[in-house]
Amino acid sequence: MYVKVKNHIVTNQLIQPGEKLLLAVSGGADSMAMLDVFNRLSKDLTFSFMVVTVDHMLRGEASEADRLFVENYCQVRGIPVVGASVDVVSFKQAHGAGTQVAARALRYQVFQNVMNKHDCDTLVLAHHADDQAESLVMALVKSTDPRQLTGMPEVRGFGDKRLIRPFLHVAKVDLYHYVKTRQIPYREDPSNADDHYRRNAVRHHVIPRLKQFNPEVLKTTDVLMSHLTEDNDYLMKEAEKRFDEWVEKRQDNQVVLIDISVVKKEARALQRRLFHLILNYLYDTLPSRLSYKHETAFFGLLQHTDGHRSVDLPDGLVMRQVYHRLMFCFKDQQTCEKTVNNKASVSDQRQLSFEETIVGEKSDVTKDCLYLPYTLYNQEVYHVRTRKAGDKIYLPELDGHKKVSRIFIDQKIPQDQRDQWPLLVDQHDHVVWVMGLTKPFIQTHVEAKQYVKLMYQKKSF
Repeated sequence: MYVKVKNHIVTNQLIQPGEKLLLAVSGGADSMAMLDVFNRLSKDLTFSFMVVTVDHMLRGEASEADRLFVENYCQVRGIPVVGASVDVVSFKQAHGAGTQVAARALRYQVFQNVMNKHDCDTLVLAHHADDQAESLVMALVKSTDPRQLTGMPEVRGFGDKRLIRPFLHVAKVDLYHYVKTRQIPYREDPSNADDHYRRNAVRHHVIPRLKQFNPEVLKTTDVLMSHLTEDNDYLMKEAEKRFDEWVEKRQDNQVVLIDISVVKKEARALQRRLFHLILNYLYDTLPSRLSYKHETAFFGLLQHTDGHRSVDLPDGLVMRQVYHRLMFCFKDQQTCEKTVNNKASVSDQRQLSFEETIVGEKSDVTKDCLYLPYTLYNQEVYHVRTRKAGDKIYLPELDGHKKVSRIFIDQKIPQDQRDQWPLLVDQHDHVVWVMGLTKPFIQTHVEAKQYVKLMYQKKSF
């Protein structure tokens, strides 16, 4: 096995000359085999390494003993080692995460911290071929995303560092044979026998059964995942080209729009990846509640170029079809409010929808122009905001009120612009001006020596 791993590392250039590696070692047979292999490799290849071991504090003294076992093993052999303990239970309670998810998050955080502190270049993990097959089975059970079928990558970025898994082509049985032959001590984690965890159930019952059907199932899954990875990489590159060319970004890149007609010309495989690129662009972290139903809704909206329809996505993201375009925006991006006065911050002033000028006398108001007595202006009586449900405005020419939504319809304002259109409201939150669409209606008999002229500046939505 040692020769096989060494040849694979050299052939694929998994380790660069002069690199400093960080090996994540739990004390189990697979990670102890990895530690021994890399200790031997360091004699032949030009790299240095150290070890990190993490106690998740889930099994009391037993898990602490695992950490101490690894630390002692390394210290006896002069291998630099860092041990850490993390409170998985508290993390679960604070974040509502499952045990495995919480443990992984904290473990990887430790890895990152150790790499930064000790200037390590690459994190090395001991995942093997059986782990990869388990990942494929679990993805088939719970995911409809083809990208999940590509399994764990052998090489990927890890922050500004690298992560490698050089044992993905090695079967678990070979690792156990290696530690037995080399008389390498290791510890078994009792939780690995608990079928309560889905991965353990797959490991103990599904994978052995698959091996009965096909003794070469690990090789088969390895080749399959390799092919799927190559196909997905190509399709993602093509989708990224189209994303850069077609997606229009607005409001500090929190709103995106795309023309339905250009998307519909593409194969569904590219449409699907374009959808996921948009989600990855807008979300800081993809919500776990995203599912194939949202993807199906995306395909559904592509079938329409008349009227408007919308679909709510998790965490306040809205996917809206407005005639020939799709718009993605967060609900909190659809509303805003700014005080109308000269005390507004510079950043606020940039976002306001009008130009302010102090004048000595007022002229007739228009749909684009309003005069406020300076005292009212300075008292922060009026605000600019976007529309709310039920908004209406008094129009003198009608001697009555008209819904703001009806004004947008009559003026043929595109649906995707209506939630961003500026409205001037008074201290009672009554709309007094739909900027650029209606003449302002403000009942005031205050005469002033100075007025503030508000001139509406049409924005490119």
